[in-house]
Formats: sequence, structure tokens, C-alpha cells
Amino acid sequence: MNKSTSPASKPATITRMPYLALGLTTLFAFLLALRKIDNFDIWWHMEVGKYIIQHHHIPLQELFSSTMAGTAWFPHEWLSEVTLYIVHSLGTNSLEIFSAAIIAATSFVIWQRSHSLDQNSSWPIAALVVWGLLAARFRFMVRPHIFFFLFFNILLLCLETSKSDQVKRLPWLSIPLMFIWANMHGSFLLGLFFLTIWAISAAIQGRKLWPILILVVNILVILITPGGLDTIISMKNLFVGATLSKSIVNEEFTAPTLGGYHLFWSLLLYTIFVIGMTIRRHPPRLLEIALFIITILLALKSVRFIAAFALTYPPYAAWRTSILWQDLVSKKLPRIFASRAHLLGLPLLILFMVIGFASAYNNSKTYHWGLGIDKKTVPIGAVNFLKSTSLQDIRLYNSLEFGGYITWQLYPRFRAALDGRAEIFNPLEQKLAAVDSIESYQKIMQKYKFQLAVIKFSSQNGFEEVLKTDPMWRLIYWDDQALIYARRYQVPEHFLTKWQYKYFSPFSLDYSYLKEPVKAGKGQEVLQELQRAIQQNPAEAFKPWVYVGYVEQLMKHPQDAANAYEKAIAANPALGGGHYNLFSTLGRLYAQLGQRQKAIAAFNQHYSRHPPKGETLHRYALILYRLKDYDESEKYFKLYLKEKPNNALALANLGFLFFDTKKYHEAEKMFRQSAQLNKNGSGLYGLALTIQATGDCAKAIPIWSRFIGSQSKPSHWTKEAARYKKKCEGINVSTP
Repeated sequence: MNKSTSPASKPATITRMPYLALGLTTLFAFLLALRKIDNFDIWWHMEVGKYIIQHHHIPLQELFSSTMAGTAWFPHEWLSEVTLYIVHSLGTNSLEIFSAAIIAATSFVIWQRSHSLDQNSSWPIAALVVWGLLAARFRFMVRPHIFFFLFFNILLLCLETSKSDQVKRLPWLSIPLMFIWANMHGSFLLGLFFLTIWAISAAIQGRKLWPILILVVNILVILITPGGLDTIISMKNLFVGATLSKSIVNEEFTAPTLGGYHLFWSLLLYTIFVIGMTIRRHPPRLLEIALFIITILLALKSVRFIAAFALTYPPYAAWRTSILWQDLVSKKLPRIFASRAHLLGLPLLILFMVIGFASAYNNSKTYHWGLGIDKKTVPIGAVNFLKSTSLQDIRLYNSLEFGGYITWQLYPRFRAALDGRAEIFNPLEQKLAAVDSIESYQKIMQKYKFQLAVIKFSSQNGFEEVLKTDPMWRLIYWDDQALIYARRYQVPEHFLTKWQYKYFSPFSLDYSYLKEPVKAGKGQEVLQELQRAIQQNPAEAFKPWVYVGYVEQLMKHPQDAANAYEKAIAANPALGGGHYNLFSTLGRLYAQLGQRQKAIAAFNQHYSRHPPKGETLHRYALILYRLKDYDESEKYFKLYLKEKPNNALALANLGFLFFDTKKYHEAEKMFRQSAQLNKNGSGLYGLALTIQATGDCAKAIPIWSRFIGSQSKPSHWTKEAARYKKKCEGINVSTP
């Protein structure tokens, strides 16, 4: 490794660089890791921690479900669960801040590891640490595994710096570290593996037994933890195999695709490059070789282990980058530039951080920056509804993702059917996924006798698909996240009568079926149901407001319909202004009400989001023409004629607009084009009218005659044409 230069020989700006780079990377790590809570496991983890604190012992069996209660189970991450519960108890947003602080501390330790390898390369270290943080970003969620990132790097720091006489006692710190780690997360097995490699290597090279003694003591310490040997046996699945049920599609347990995870692949390729360029001069030690090979094999096997590589190997990549710079780059650069190249580090690092942060939280990501709960991931409204009822001793079914939050919010009054603990619920998950008939569905119902069901809006398994079609289940609550069904004769009849929805289904995007109950005089009852849905969960009331608007339209209440659509757009602008085209509907409603400015604004909103084509443009133009907004109407007429330049009717309508605005030259041009395309159409009428308006009755009369003669039967237009012709003839006769 490179020896550091004496600080006295360096300018002050250079000696401060390590501290500046360290501060920036630590701050960046904290901000990058501030993420809304969006994983469904954190809730049952905290409920376990709460139970341990309240009862002063670790449970040895499953306690929280209605389906697997009594099953032998030991919470191997019990210390993490206690810690997370205590942190949550400190106040609002404490979990998110704590999680970000853990990642910031991890970044600090990674920096220390890097700096111990090379004290002269602040900016390469900072860049590689930031690169690793960005590659591992998607794993920065509030769950026990965040302790893995910190503990693994602390252990590596102890082992990598153990050759120095001043810090040869550091490996002894692995003993309390491994004791804590073994109770926090199953990844301690990975730490034990590297501790074994280090101990064997150190013992062989130093010909001393103390490294082996440290290893033996660590193993004994792990064995005396509450989980003991069972922890080691149970946690093997964390690395040996995926524990997730096949019924759940979860990217975390799949291999990284070549088309995704670009930061991981680029970091891997860069690492291979710098190793290849420096390996001859600086052969890697056994610990570095093992770290690279093992973490890469794990990352290539499962996405969840990308962070194991991205957050542990960058110190070595930074050290080898420094070697490469000194050997190949700085020697070939002009001396002045090479000596001042470090000054570019700060702006380049900040630019890298800004671009990386923006890409980490762009709109395509499923996770979101900030504090609080991502409300799209938990059934907040459904849980609040269940809290508001007087139901007791109800056997509840729930989608897997909802189980943890239901346990956290409703236990012990309601017990979830299943949650994310795969070691307990895998058999049940597989049974639910295998349901493909009424018979298999009934077998599960006979065994578990579910009375209520809290289901994710998008079905998770075959059981839920059948349940939704079973006439014995009645929908009693719904929002954009969750549905609640109650089983007839299994809940009080008065409860079902009060809450069940009779007239509509939230699954159909085509809500035209509501015409039937409205035509049957049930419109007010339908509206009452919809208003109840809105009152149950005002924050997730997009679809109810859309349905209210549609029913109000059917009932000929355009103002009420417009108000409902406005509220739907406010609840979900993306869906309202996008998929449902509510701005277009609002434009027509406001035009019907004569509210000109609102109609124009709605049409323009729709056009700016999803530029309409074809007849929609023509319709907009005609509506705006009737509202006498001639400028906006002309815009839409011209947009339509760009698509269909030979539409005789549109040409004539634009001609009439020009006529009304006294643009007679443009009007005559439009009418002539229309008349050439349709000799019997309104273009001929408009042409005669325009010529007459400009005072040339001699030319207008024969055109009027041609128009009247071309019509197959008398109409309002032929009568008006005859009247204009007579008027023109009278003027013509009296003219000398």
C-alpha cells in the first residue's frame, strides 16, 4: 500500500481534501438514503420488537396470525426488531432518519477502509464510494438488512488494518461485533466466512495462534446467542437458496438482468479493468480475492446481494485507481496539470452526486425520496375502516403484502392470515397460488373459515381470483389499494346491510353498466354508495369521484358532474388527466353550461397532456365556435385540417368562423375549397353568403341558384338561401 506523505510537505488545501471529500460523501449517503417507508415487512418486524419489550422474552412460536399460530418459530433478527421498534417510538419519521444515518455511518466506515489502503487519493475514494452507494441505492429500505451494510464494513476495517502494530488489537473487536450482528441479521454468516479466511491466512503468514483463537471465540459467542446453532442452520438459506415462495414474483430474488442495474454492471466492469491493469505490480491479498469473488457470485445470483459487492469492494477499486493514475496517467500529463489535477475533484464529485441523485429518484422508480410512509404500499384506508367497526373474533384473510401492516395496526383484535415471513407462510402461499377451481378454493375455506378478506386491488393468487367471484362474498370497502369483502352469514346481517355495495364494481374501467340502475330510478342510491366510498377514504377517492361524475351526467346534472370530475382530477391528476380523459369530458360539460373560460381551459389541458386527433379536434373547434371563442376555435380547426385537409365540412366550418370575424378573403378561400370537394354542401352556401357580404350580388345570385337547385328537398338552409337571393336581387334591380 502507498505510504502517506507528511502533512507538512503539502499545501493546506491538499491536506484538507480528505476531510472535505469524507464530509461530502457522508452527507450524500445520508440524503440518498432518505426514503419513504415502502416495504411491507417492517411492520411485522416492529410488532415482534414491541412484543419482546412488553413481555420481556423472545417468542418461540408464531403468535400473530390466525392460520399458523403455534408453529415453532424463532425471530432470529430479534435485536433489530427491538431496535427498530424503539427508534419508531422516538417520534415521527424517526425510522427513516435512523435508516439514513445507518447508511451514512456505513459510508464513513467505507471511507476509513479506503483511506487506510491509500491516504493520497481523496477524490478517487469519494467517487468510488458514491458509485457504490448509487449502485446499492435500491436496497436502502428500512429493514434489518441495513445493519448488514454497516457491520460487514466494520468487520472488514478491523481485518484489513490488523497488520499494523498500532491496530493489531482491532480483530478482537470482531467478538462483540459478531455477537450483536448474529442477533441483528442472518448475514453474520458472511462475516463469519471472511473472518475464517482472515484467521487462516493470518495464522499461516504470522505463524501465530491468536487469529485462530479469535475465530474460535467468535464461533462460541455466536453459539451462545439466544438463537444458538439454530440461527446458523436457519440462516443458510440467506445465501444458499431463495426463501421466497414461487407464488410471489419478487425481483429481489432473481439474477440481475443485463438490461438493468447499469450502475452495478458499470462498477463491476470498471473494477475488473483496474484489477487487470494493476494486478502484476500489486497482487491481491487473499482477503481481497475472497471479497471480490464471493460478493460477485452472490450479486450475480440474486439482486438482493448487489449491495454486498457495491458497498464493500470500492475501497480496493479506489486504491487500484490511484495506482493506475500514478503509473499511467500522471506521468504522461504535463507537470503543472498533473500537480493540480486534484483541484478538479471537487466540482466533478459534486456533479456526479447531483446526476446520480437525480437518476436514483426519477419518475420511473417505484421508491420515493423523503420522509413518511409511501401510502400506495399499505392499506391505510382499509385498516382504518376495520378499526371503526365493532367486529370481534373475526377470521381474516389478507393479501401477503398487507399482513405486516394489519398485524402492526390491528393485532390482537384482528389476526392476519399471512405476512412476509416465508419460513412460516410458504406452505400456505403455495396452496393459495395453486387454487384453480371451486373445489380447491372450497378446501381452503373449509379449513380456515375466513369471514373477512382484505385483498390487494390486483389479485395475488388463484384463491383471491375465485373469492372475488364467489357470490357469498360481498364488497364492503374499496379504495385504490385495497378491497374488503365480508362473507354472508359469517358476519352480522345488519353490518352487511349497512356496508355492502350493490350497484357497481371497482374493477371495470368501463362504468357504463351503471346506466341500468340509473334508468331504473336507483340513481340516488348509487350516489349514496359512492359518497360512502369517498367518506371511508377521502385520500384515495379518485375512482368514486369519476363514478359520481358519470352518474350525475346520466341524471342530467352537468354542474354536479363537472364538480365531481374536478375532484377526481385533484385526487389523481395523472389518471384523471391521462387514462380517463377527464379534461375532454369537462370541456364539453362546461361548454354545455356556457362556462366559456372553463371549457377552454379544460380543452387546452387535455390537448397539452394528450394531443387529441381526428374528430375530437373538429368537435373541440365546433364547441369553441359556438362559445364564440374564435381564436381557440380557429386553432383546433387548423389542427384538424392538417390531418384531413380535404374535409369539406371542416373547411366550410372554418369559413363560417372567418365570415363571423369579417375575414372575408380567408372565408371565401375556405368556402371555395369546400365547394370543390362537395358541390352540394355548405361550402357553396358560405361562398354565396361571403360574396354577397362583400357587395357583389351579381356574382352571388347564380351561386345561390346553384345551391338551391342542388338540394334534394327543402330545408332551413334552402329557405335561408332563397331569402338571401331575393334580397340580393332586390338590391341588384334598384341599382342603376
